[in-house]
Amino acid sequence: MTFAVLVVLTCLPASAQGDDERVRAGFQNLQKMRPDTAIRHLTGPFIESMRTSDSQSKERSARYLMLIGMGFRADDNVASYLNCARLALQLAPDNPNVMAYNLEALLRASRLDEAKPLADRATKLAQKNASLARSMSMYMRAIGERAEAEQFMDLSMQLDPNDPRTCIHKARFDPSNAIAAEFYARAAKLSAAEPYAQELLLWQSERSAKASKADMAHLLKAKAILPDDPSWKSSLSFALLTKGQQKEAFDLMIEATQTPRLSLKTLSIVSTYCAFNKKPDLAMKAANRAIELAPELPETFFARGHVYNALGDWTNAERDFLKALSLAPHYSVCYQALSLLPQYRNGAKSQELNQKWLNNCPTKVEPWLVAGYSASKQKKWQESYESYSKVCELAAKGRSPNLHSISWCRALAGAGTALYKMGKTVPAGECARKFNLQKPQATEGILRIRPGQVELAKLPSSGPKLESAKHALLADMLYESNELEDCIAEYQRAIELDNNPEWHRGLLKAYIDKQDLGAAMKENLVVSNDIVTKDIPGILDTLRKQVLH
Repeated sequence: MTFAVLVVLTCLPASAQGDDERVRAGFQNLQKMRPDTAIRHLTGPFIESMRTSDSQSKERSARYLMLIGMGFRADDNVASYLNCARLALQLAPDNPNVMAYNLEALLRASRLDEAKPLADRATKLAQKNASLARSMSMYMRAIGERAEAEQFMDLSMQLDPNDPRTCIHKARFDPSNAIAAEFYARAAKLSAAEPYAQELLLWQSERSAKASKADMAHLLKAKAILPDDPSWKSSLSFALLTKGQQKEAFDLMIEATQTPRLSLKTLSIVSTYCAFNKKPDLAMKAANRAIELAPELPETFFARGHVYNALGDWTNAERDFLKALSLAPHYSVCYQALSLLPQYRNGAKSQELNQKWLNNCPTKVEPWLVAGYSASKQKKWQESYESYSKVCELAAKGRSPNLHSISWCRALAGAGTALYKMGKTVPAGECARKFNLQKPQATEGILRIRPGQVELAKLPSSGPKLESAKHALLADMLYESNELEDCIAEYQRAIELDNNPEWHRGLLKAYIDKQDLGAAMKENLVVSNDIVTKDIPGILDTLRKQVLH
């Protein structure tokens, strides 16, 4: 939020301030992140400009409203910010900058339905206006149209490569930490006129490049510039948490909620942290305060729902998640949170939720993943295949499909498993081959443990080794889908053709997961000595836990 306000000020021409001392004072107070004082200075000029109705006066009034709206935005008063944007658009309906401002306000308020007709009208105008192109990129990203979002982002960069707002959007959009670091640094360089925003952007750049090892120097410089602002406080509290300084981090979180400028984000941070650190009263106090301040925003109810969930109060968690969805039916993460509650894990309630999720978020990968998994549990293999195929289609959109690499991997495995279950072994094998190429290289992580990537190109073009590898790829894919019986059968076929130690490793892990301890012990005995010496401590520990359980 601080970036948005200060960087907008960087981009506004000096003529936007005019000759009015009150407007200049409003500008200065926005720079100091004092929205209350800024709005007070700007209100008079706005009222005076509204006394005449010629086009020039309307444009000036719209500009003043945008500045006043930035004050409300800085204070996280989203309802007033949106009202300013709407009125500005009524005064200057064909001004591309006012349209861009309005579109971003609607996105901040999670009003995608209201944003759609404006976005439809803005599409052509965006071809010649950098701000509108950037706002259209943000809109397309919000509705899940990644390829179109990238096109508008590129257009915005072409139209005005020196706009720090577009650099920030590029940094947040791209999955590569290196690219994010580059564009945050570029935005910082272009924001030299706003030293506070510049220090925060430099911190973000360093954080993207170095993660938890990032130097806190830029945050301390930001502190020296605006000691009472919540942005540097919440960022520094995260940095302290990564260094294990929990008390100092928590104290700073609390400080961030007590600054002159309101920040809903800091209240959300405090409520979540307290909920998971045995401070339920404080967690609920922070969550309730956010709702009191912004009852029109779905995110405030979503945050309190997480607090209830962390406290094991699933009835109230459900109530708040449903309230959030009533405010924003497209709020995909809220469906995901609901689906994880005990009352939604099975049965008609779960199916009804999944269908609503698909209807309201058809361009998001998550509901299709859930639909594919749900169909597989019911042995509806064709339906499962179609849902998982949709995930692959959505995840492959745009230049950076690796953003969804985990989703893509799971969907490839799910689609291939469905084909395998339907007896379509050739296309199932093709899915297994793609899964082998796409899965992360680590043997342990978000995806299930598995052997390393099989390099088919290094195998003979025909013969038992190649056929064995094909069966192993199928087994690996089936393991990811937790179809352990079929996984074991395919590993056995692979071993019959090529007694590869890697296949034995996979087979052993499948037996352990299946809790077939007798077969696992037998397999452990036949695994080659080099594999035993590498794996025996972990294998024995896993078996011991299984037996004790």
